[in-house]
Amino acid sequence: LSKSFVEDASSVWVYAWLVADEAVQLREALTNFEESVPENFRELIGARTTHRQRQNQTVLVPVNEQRFEDVTQELNSSQREAVKVSLTSPLSLIQGPPGTGKTKVSATLAEYFARTKKLLVAGGPSHFAVDNLVRAFVKRGLGDKLVRVGNASDIAKDLHSYNPKQSLMDGGLSKKHRNLAKYAQKKLEDAEIILGTMITMMSSDASASLVDEAGQVTEHHTLCAINRNTLWLILVGDHKQLPPCVAEESGMEQGTGMSALERMVRLDFPMTMLNKQYRMCPSIARFSSMLFYANGIENGVEEGQPPAGFFWARNNACYFLNVKDNEKKAPKSTSPYDDGEIA
Repeated sequence: LSKSFVEDASSVWVYAWLVADEAVQLREALTNFEESVPENFRELIGARTTHRQRQNQTVLVPVNEQRFEDVTQELNSSQREAVKVSLTSPLSLIQGPPGTGKTKVSATLAEYFARTKKLLVAGGPSHFAVDNLVRAFVKRGLGDKLVRVGNASDIAKDLHSYNPKQSLMDGGLSKKHRNLAKYAQKKLEDAEIILGTMITMMSSDASASLVDEAGQVTEHHTLCAINRNTLWLILVGDHKQLPPCVAEESGMEQGTGMSALERMVRLDFPMTMLNKQYRMCPSIARFSSMLFYANGIENGVEEGQPPAGFFWARNNACYFLNVKDNEKKAPKSTSPYDDGEIA
């Protein structure tokens, strides 16, 4: 890496390159960031702009107001604001507390970009997260416009039809068929939306990049979402929930456990928070709103009847229970599970 880049970038990125498992691919991402990424993104992400400059950041492509109104009709006010800010800013942060509709916002942005013929690449920290995005986009009516890239073994079976190679192979075409690669490449070229994990985003020249669950994406992986054609970089997630998963202790000590989303928030970068939740009864939501979101979460659902079989105190549906049971390890897995907790 050149001396100028090391001086400009945060030490987190450099250490991330040194300790990452995907060293070769991530070095390519860092080199690409140095050599190819537009200067405004280098300044915004490198935190070399003042707060006022960040507030005044704009995208040169004007918003199509009619299309904006068409795609945001079913959104609440904070969701609409998040979409509007994302379309008018080169770099935007959307915080989505539980149940506030961040995936719905992502799907709305995907529809807008598809309608305006702007290629969108969307990714996340895991195949599970990407598959959830695909389902949301399909539900939005974008199934014929998207391609899910990646190995079929990593993609949910119900989504194989959106992976060009696997869809043909499921139809009986041999993996070695001479037209398979050509067909897959043609589908990729014709796609208006491309979805995959963070590393796969490096090969795209899309003008819009959306990172889902950005609070769980390491900072160096976030760089994979930026290329020489990037006009919009949208980080959607919640730094108050799960952080990035970093296996190397040395990496954690150097700060690679902090996402770009959280770092930008700590640097007082403008962020739009989705503030109305639709997932849980208000008495449960009240607890997380108070503890993590400065009582800023409104409720889009009413209090329901609590389930039978437990002594519920009046007006309180949030309890902490001590479950005395032993954790077990599943076969071929490092993750513990506990039947008592499930019960």
